[in-house]
Amino acid sequence: MTALLAVQDPVALGLMGGVVCMAVWATGAWGQLRELWRNSWMLVSLVVVVNTLTNPNGHTVLVSVPWFGGPRPMTLEALLFSLQMAARVLFTGAVMVLAGCLLDVGQTARWFARVLPQTSLLAVLTALMLPRLRRDWTRLQRSASPEGFPSAKVPGPPVCGPNGPCCARSWRPPLRTDGSFPAP
Repeated sequence: MTALLAVQDPVALGLMGGVVCMAVWATGAWGQLRELWRNSWMLVSLVVVVNTLTNPNGHTVLVSVPWFGGPRPMTLEALLFSLQMAARVLFTGAVMVLAGCLLDVGQTARWFARVLPQTSLLAVLTALMLPRLRRDWTRLQRSASPEGFPSAKVPGPPVCGPNGPCCARSWRPPLRTDGSFPAP
């Protein structure tokens, strides 16, 4: 978990989490992970709660690595967004597995009997999350700054001139009285 949080990027964290879940699902290692989680979930929850409560800004301080020249703490909102991305990737992987299983009737029947309840629940959750996922993604893209916090920049009027962005191609120096351009 610490290695994943060190990425400090909600989208990358979500994608990596989804890929890891798909790999674990495909290899059938849920039993071992269930035992590991049963023994460690209290410790993980305690660490997250303590980190959140001890930081007045609401940022967890599990890790804080340099990112674009400065620290970028992982916010709870970004972590939830990452979990949504992981669920979306996991659902996409489940659909791909289902498409592959359709080539074998017997394997498809066994797969449906074992995975259909979880896949159906995940499909419903993903459908409910998609509108918020799109809204959150748009908002994060618009408000992201290199430090990882919402940017308060308000776009001003465009600057026209020899180096301005709006008129750089059409701007010309004033003509001389004889109609010629001045030397640069």
